[in-house]
Amino acid sequence: DLVVSVAPASASLVTDVVSVAFHQPSGDEIAVWGLAEPITITFPSTPAPWPAADGVQCVWEEGGTWHTDGTWLTASPSGSHQWSCHTTHLTAFAVQAQMRIEAVQGCPLDAPPLALHCPPAGASLTISGRFFGLHGATVNLLARRTGQQAQCAEVRHIAAQEDTGLVCVGVPSPAGLVSSVEWADVQVITAAGLEATLEMAVLFAASPTPSALGPLGGSRTPCQQSGPHTLTDCPEDGAD
Repeated sequence: DLVVSVAPASASLVTDVVSVAFHQPSGDEIAVWGLAEPITITFPSTPAPWPAADGVQCVWEEGGTWHTDGTWLTASPSGSHQWSCHTTHLTAFAVQAQMRIEAVQGCPLDAPPLALHCPPAGASLTISGRFFGLHGATVNLLARRTGQQAQCAEVRHIAAQEDTGLVCVGVPSPAGLVSSVEWADVQVITAAGLEATLEMAVLFAASPTPSALGPLGGSRTPCQQSGPHTLTDCPEDGAD
């Protein structure tokens, strides 16, 4: 017998869960894999139809984990308000949000390369994207050179666009940054466990602070400075 059941959507899913299986008269399920012709499961897309490439994907469940291999989604005809998932095996299927980061703003923009140039501490970043959830997202900065990771102490979901906008308040710099530059990836992890990373999104740079001025080695005459806020006066005999 063919058995089809529907369960409510869980976190990260944008449709209900549809389970399709064949059962023997005894009630035991018959495993179905590697069909020569794929079957199609159609889900209603609400509140509006989205094309396949615009942030959703078909998934199937095994042991409490959602997978994407062996199933694929196609865009529905205009006005049909549907997603179509195709598969070559039978199990539980759903459409899942494909969270992504589209832009990061907040620090001065360097060009080239197009990257945010942030001070070692104190800045805030605004992150735009899709499917961040309504609350509980985490934002991490991942240093590419050192491998260090720093987490935003406070992440705010922007009012009226909680699912698409985040603010990392008080951007932390990767540990160990003193007088060098450090590229950092921006990573968002939603409360549902979805992850997305925008590579090389932020460039941190500490400003060097000179503590004293002095001559180069050798027998050159030292430069003189009459006060802490005056220009250094160097003799004309080649001193530096």
